[in-house]
Amino acid sequence: FFDRLLAAALLHYGEAGCRSLVLEAGVGGLHDSTNFFGDELAACVITSISLDHTAMLGATLEEIAFNKAGVMRRGKAALTPSTQPPEVLQTLRRVAADRG
Repeated sequence: FFDRLLAAALLHYGEAGCRSLVLEAGVGGLHDSTNFFGDELAACVITSISLDHTAMLGATLEEIAFNKAGVMRRGKAALTPSTQPPEVLQTLRRVAADRG
C-alpha cells in the first residue's frame, strides 16, 4: 500500500510542479521505497530511534540505526537529535563516515 501511495503522491507533486518535498520513509530507510532518491536530496533527518519495527529493522538499537541510516547520502547533511542513545549515535556516525 505504501509504495502505491508514494507513487501517486510523487506523480501528483511532479504534475503540480513542486520544486521541493519533505518525504518520510515508510519504515526504516535502507530498504524503504523512498530510498531511490540520490543526489537530488538536500539533507536527511533521522528522528529518535527506539526498539520499533524490530521484525523488519533488527533486534537491537544498532541494527535499527544502521537500517535508518540507509537514507544518508554522500556529501549531504544528516541530522539527528543529540539525545539519541549512545549506541545509536555511534552507529550513525560510523555510517556517515563510511558514506562520506
